[in-house]
Amino acid sequence: MIKVGLIPCQNGLGHISRSAVLAEKLSVKYKIFFLTNLNKLNKFKLKKSIKRIHFISQFDLKKKNYNQFWYKKIERKIKRLNLDILISDNLPEIVFLKNKSIIISNFFWHEIFNIKNEKLKKTFNLINKKKVKIFRNRIFKNQKNFSNIGFIGNMVNKYPKYKKGLLISFGSEDQIDNSISNDLKKIIYDKNRKIPIFLDPNYFKPKYKKLNVRLATYNQSMFDKIKYAIIKPGFGSLCDCLKNQIIIFCYSNKVYNKEFKINSEAMKKNNLGYQTKNILASYKFIKKNKFLKLKKINKNMWNGEKKIIEYIDQLKLNKIKIMGK
Repeated sequence: MIKVGLIPCQNGLGHISRSAVLAEKLSVKYKIFFLTNLNKLNKFKLKKSIKRIHFISQFDLKKKNYNQFWYKKIERKIKRLNLDILISDNLPEIVFLKNKSIIISNFFWHEIFNIKNEKLKKTFNLINKKKVKIFRNRIFKNQKNFSNIGFIGNMVNKYPKYKKGLLISFGSEDQIDNSISNDLKKIIYDKNRKIPIFLDPNYFKPKYKKLNVRLATYNQSMFDKIKYAIIKPGFGSLCDCLKNQIIIFCYSNKVYNKEFKINSEAMKKNNLGYQTKNILASYKFIKKNKFLKLKKINKNMWNGEKKIIEYIDQLKLNKIKIMGK
């Protein structure tokens, strides 16, 4: 059986979440090894057959510190595992490990942080030399010459009639913003509000429970109750909302990085959601319940793993042919 290693970027939970879904899909055909921060991975349910290996890549988004030599901490373990293929979610330096590589990436952190140095040049030269396949989501791609795929996983088929909740969320690693706190208080203490709110853990307070406000848990039980979402448009959050057919307001405050601007613009361009810089205005818009017609989410936007599986099978076939010569 082919041995596949998954190494996602560890900033936030979005990349790990996408890799966790991919791991489940790939585990049907291949032996999977998941190398990441297990404190974060343990938030997701995975089959027992998927091997988990603790690895911290020392990525600090707040300090804009991207360690381009992260792979040196893991290369000995990778060598011992004798993996056939490595799949990286958003870490292009995976090509310095001596394995067949696949990269999944809607953007690279070098683009976000404007990193331009000799190491980056060597990285992309090696990607070209090894002819490494890079898969990008067809909606959120911002460059050409990549293999476009749909979202990883499946769309939720059932749409509960009792959906009426509002999710307000800004990311697992964000610091509390006073202007956001003030807007949230106005929404929470609105006497005419009938919409239940599921609130970001960073802003949730126990006293809010009496005001029809619940702690956001980000599990399927919560998403089954959500009809609207005002969120920072990280890829993982957008994917969860699109999968559950939630009406999305992309909160793209000027202090957020380039990734969120790209994602927010892509959502607007593809008519999948709204852009906003004002949480309170978005809430008032939701209360009126009059929306412009958005593009309907369909099954064709999903199952991105299908192309990845086909490519892995092709790599296996080519390896057999070479060995047979």
